[in-house]
Amino acid sequence: MFRMKSNALLLTVITTVSALSIGLLSLSYISYYSAEKTAKNSVPAHFAITNVQDANKFKAALDANQIKHKDTSIEVVQVKANLKDILDSNMKGLLLDPSNMTIPVVSDKDAPFIDLTSEQTIFTGTNDLLEKFMKLKDAGQIQFSGQQVVIPQTYLGSEKQYMVSWYFSNGGQPVAIVDDSVFKRLKQDMNPTIQKESSMYFGIDIENEAKLPEANQIFHELGFGKNKSYDSRQDMANEQKNRMGLIMFIVGFLGLTFLITSGCILYFKQMDESEDEKPTYTILRKLGFTQDDLLKGIQIKQIFNFGIPLVVGLIHSYFAVQSGWFLFGAELWTPMIIVMVLYTVLYSIFGILSVLHYKKVIRKAL
Repeated sequence: MFRMKSNALLLTVITTVSALSIGLLSLSYISYYSAEKTAKNSVPAHFAITNVQDANKFKAALDANQIKHKDTSIEVVQVKANLKDILDSNMKGLLLDPSNMTIPVVSDKDAPFIDLTSEQTIFTGTNDLLEKFMKLKDAGQIQFSGQQVVIPQTYLGSEKQYMVSWYFSNGGQPVAIVDDSVFKRLKQDMNPTIQKESSMYFGIDIENEAKLPEANQIFHELGFGKNKSYDSRQDMANEQKNRMGLIMFIVGFLGLTFLITSGCILYFKQMDESEDEKPTYTILRKLGFTQDDLLKGIQIKQIFNFGIPLVVGLIHSYFAVQSGWFLFGAELWTPMIIVMVLYTVLYSIFGILSVLHYKKVIRKAL
């Protein structure tokens, strides 16, 4: 206990450094690991195009290269919506005007997974980031407004399934699904000042994913990669991986440096203590204590010296990552657990080396 008190400041510093390393490594790996899923959420199909002529041109090029594909076309209308009743009361203050929001609306005939009546609406395309800043209730009443018509609807909840690209969802807002009759009424009375340049989403999926790189090359050869409203899921995922890969390398290098520094400090500290305690072990051996008896005490000591900073650092980084992971990606548990397990294994090596060194000291105590 005396040694623990004397090492308190050192252990506190090591705990802080460990928590910082694990937290930053987890967040950077979350961004890298989530690249594919984030791209899929932003672009539900392999390719998203908003112009019918360009969509047909791209499909013709795919056919010419014998690349089989599945096509989806969805019409999207931007409408004003009154969402006051379904927004969590604590979140209303974060929005400029929850009674006059612009959201995209699609027909349920384009959503095979749902069938609605003319009074029902569900939202789709919600994500963890949106739920933190725009928390929606499970049910309530909402209104959709055109230039003249106002249509009350019963909100039935939200789905995580994505239907259209980020271009139509205004960068991450949910997409409302309504009955086809309601969609036609909103379309006939839509406000032209809030509409996108295109109201059609064309999604193109490649059936054989081995052909995806070739299809992506065709996409760029046609010059579609330069259009901001056209998207390639593969390009989006690669861009995020390239960007976050560099950041992860830098953070990983710093984290490994902190890890080795912390482990070495504790290891050399234990080496010094073992030499100071050598006469004590000699006396205990003469009193009849076996090598195994002394080694059990040493192991418990190392659990305190190495385990406390590690456990506290892991707990701290867990809550730190939980508080902001949704800003970095769409996956949490797998990348965070991988980083924590890897850090724990590498950190434990120094504890094992310390125990082995103590074993040598105890063996030489007689």
